[in-house]
Amino acid sequence: MSVGSLFHDLMLLGTFLLAGFVIRELVRPLQKLFIPSAVIGGALALVMGQQVLGVTTIPSSFERLSGVLINLIMTAIVFGVTINRQRIKSYVDYTAVIATTYGAQLAVGVTLGAVLTFFWTDLPHAWGIMGVFSFWGGHGTAASAGAVFQEMGVEDNLGMGMILSTVGLIVAIVAGMMMANWGLRRNKAAYFKVDAKTDDSVYRGPLPPELRKPIGLETVSSAGINSLALQLALMMFCMYLGGSFFGWIKAAYNINIPVIVHGMLAAILLWPLLLKLNASAYVDKTSINNLSGLCLELVICSAVATIRLDLVTTFIVPILIYSIIIGALSVFLNLWAARRFCSVDWFEKGITAFGQGTGNTSTGLALLRCVDPDLRSSATEACGIGTSLFIPIYGIMPAFAPAIAMRSIWYVVGIGLAILETTLVLGRVFLWQK
Repeated sequence: MSVGSLFHDLMLLGTFLLAGFVIRELVRPLQKLFIPSAVIGGALALVMGQQVLGVTTIPSSFERLSGVLINLIMTAIVFGVTINRQRIKSYVDYTAVIATTYGAQLAVGVTLGAVLTFFWTDLPHAWGIMGVFSFWGGHGTAASAGAVFQEMGVEDNLGMGMILSTVGLIVAIVAGMMMANWGLRRNKAAYFKVDAKTDDSVYRGPLPPELRKPIGLETVSSAGINSLALQLALMMFCMYLGGSFFGWIKAAYNINIPVIVHGMLAAILLWPLLLKLNASAYVDKTSINNLSGLCLELVICSAVATIRLDLVTTFIVPILIYSIIIGALSVFLNLWAARRFCSVDWFEKGITAFGQGTGNTSTGLALLRCVDPDLRSSATEACGIGTSLFIPIYGIMPAFAPAIAMRSIWYVVGIGLAILETTLVLGRVFLWQK
């Protein structure tokens, strides 16, 4: 790929992203379903591309873009994460809720995928695990796991991940609204106001001035280096450092570690060192998160644009069976675990965890606003802190689980059962609510 072709790909992606944003601004149902502009733009590119209308040509390089950019995304996720001990004690109950659902999805989802493969023998290898990453993390996590599968020769799992992520988002909104209505009717929501109205800017249009936040802060003088360039350089350094180290490991011991892990492990090691050297002031986590978000938009748009439609038409029945079963399991487990493990705001935490575990974190917070419009409950902060506590598991699983699944999917099922059983035992001992 030349520099010119790369720039052309970015221009095309930017055009479809903008088109997706404009369509979302104009079509109210898309706003109510919280479908991201990247998904809409990617779907538009898919329809206009050579698979459907043939109006434009979607470059084959789009399929490889996710495998490159996802490295920066995953590096940015773990870089700069600091966990306060007091908050661990206060919000570990939310971690127990999402860990319960994650372990169950991993065990049941992979097993269900294997069972359905007996009836649809052309399903991609270990596709059941893609459903877990699609539901628990959305398009971005599915793209990262799909990219690892691509490295190992299983091309179709990326497409399956994009399909399941979109279906999961619909499940999250439809089932989540049903949960919200059930909770409101039965007085389970403690912070709901009858006259509360969601600001229209949540769905469309520019944010009002009082809700606008900076997307980053300058941490150094621009006379020396642009602050955003410094944050990007830190991420690139982590990826280079990790790549060099694991390149040496591969050469010396013939151990191949997935590329997606290289920058993550370097970032985990570099951040405490910066804290030790009192150099953390050079880092702006908000800017890093927005760099990650930019790459994620490109990954999602390109991945949706290159969905293989023959997979959808061929496997629509197993996809629907899988989504319905996992969706129903998630509804039950999130409400049950939240009721048993959370001493306060159990319903708010449960519905947030459901949205997070079937769509993404934004979906979870969107559902929370339905039952807690002013965000007065502890669920918002619990979501952030509880998810941070769970990063060591869900953050690395998209990188390692595909390699494990290539050896045997039952190893992955065992990991899911171990997570589930460990969480239930610890929750029963330390968090159980009568």
